[in-house]
Amino acid sequence: MNLRFNGRLVSPKNKFTKLVRLSRGFGFGGAVVLTLLAMSCSRTFDSQSPTDSIPDSPPVPTSVALMLVDNGMIVTWTVSDTSAVNGFRIYLSDNGPNGDYVLAEFSANMVDTLSGLVNGKAYSVRVASISLSGFEGEKSLASSAVVGLFNMSIRNGDEFTRTTSVTISFFTPAGATAVRISEDSTFADAPWEGFAGLKNFTLDAGDGSKTVYAQLELADGSSLDRILIDSIILDTRAAISALSHSPEGMTFTTGDTVDFLIDGGESGGTASVSFGAQTLTLLDDGVSPDATADDGIYVRRFVMQGTVEVNNQQIIGNFTDAAGNNALSVVDTSLISIANPPSPVIVSALALSQSAIRVEWTQSSAADFSSYRLFRSTGAAVTENDDLVTTVTSSGSTVFTDDNLDDNQNYYYRIFVYDVTNLSASSNTVSAKTLVNVAPASVLLSGVLDTLSSVQLTWEVSSADDFASYQVHKGASSSFALSSSIAVINSQNVSSYQDPSILVATRYYWIVVTDKQGLTAVSDSVQMSP
Repeated sequence: MNLRFNGRLVSPKNKFTKLVRLSRGFGFGGAVVLTLLAMSCSRTFDSQSPTDSIPDSPPVPTSVALMLVDNGMIVTWTVSDTSAVNGFRIYLSDNGPNGDYVLAEFSANMVDTLSGLVNGKAYSVRVASISLSGFEGEKSLASSAVVGLFNMSIRNGDEFTRTTSVTISFFTPAGATAVRISEDSTFADAPWEGFAGLKNFTLDAGDGSKTVYAQLELADGSSLDRILIDSIILDTRAAISALSHSPEGMTFTTGDTVDFLIDGGESGGTASVSFGAQTLTLLDDGVSPDATADDGIYVRRFVMQGTVEVNNQQIIGNFTDAAGNNALSVVDTSLISIANPPSPVIVSALALSQSAIRVEWTQSSAADFSSYRLFRSTGAAVTENDDLVTTVTSSGSTVFTDDNLDDNQNYYYRIFVYDVTNLSASSNTVSAKTLVNVAPASVLLSGVLDTLSSVQLTWEVSSADDFASYQVHKGASSSFALSSSIAVINSQNVSSYQDPSILVATRYYWIVVTDKQGLTAVSDSVQMSP
């Protein structure tokens, strides 16, 4: 508008008032984009007219207060006479209270919100009234504040606490002088106290979610428009309400499946079961066999491995909740047995003679080895109902000679490996045929008479593979048929004998070699005379 004062036209540069409105949604590096608008007045005043006068200045706004919000502030003010005002202009400076101001907003009321500001940055605000005739009055005194995101955190944002005593930390871009903290949003009986970035607070007793409220007073005279809020779960105990496994009452072997279950009553924890040297982690993830995720029931399906073996062992359940509380261990009421039979061995057999077969086998790898049991049959099918030849209790002993056999006979062998739980595994079946028996060779016999007239006999050692015994025969004539046995020697390496009788007449002696099949060989006779 064209203004004249005392007949003088006011400078044209004063004809324009800068209008500044913050543009939302545009920014570079966090800076606010400002849009400049221009508006000119269209009214003139002529001081030479006897009826015209200079317009009255509208009242200056006072008590300008700033309430901070995220990325902005709420501005409030008062005027002495609202009837003389037709609106307000709000000016903003980001370079101090004495810096350059730009028009930020028009407002018809004594409150307005400035949005799109930069958190952590200081701003100053001045407000001017607009008269009923459109004349802008003097700006208010500046009010300043640092815009920022005020927040609070219980235990640095932890989800859980195991104690009622917690630490609350505050983030305040602008300085604060006082704070009050309560679990009551009305702050009843919560006194104001000196502000600190870290404050100790005691939660109400009783497990569950706890919501804490805080209210700040700021050092620059501004106040926060909102209550700070944070929540945490108070969890002081953990417990196992159920522990089970299924199926029950059976002995599991390799490949069998068993499901373990722990009811911890709360999700987010860790659960496990242990038996013997085995420890298994249970999950609450909704993956079969767990029916529902995050319901506090932890499950594990386990396929029995050949390396796991227990006999009537307790199953112990353990649970730690998300807050870190350890439940008391629980023992399953049903015991568990896992029995894995040993691996079978491989057997071979070789005939050594008319009466002996050597059986060999590979060594068992069973950690809980108990014994080898060698069974024999004259039929091709060898079972544990056939002849038990021997039981070997040393896993390193893998050879046995079966030497009381008939000649020219097929024999079948099988090894059963037993572990300490009495489980067994059977080997392959092998066979060997004993050699055809022939009579042993006769031995050469000699004798001498000692000074006491006692006969001392000696002979060569028999070479028979199936040697059974030497028999010493004695007779009064040279006919073996009329002799009789006076001694039996079962040791093949013994090759001498002294007749305890005093020789008083001529006698004849023979050595008879007998094999295990009962065949014999008679030596030549030795005649002894006194």
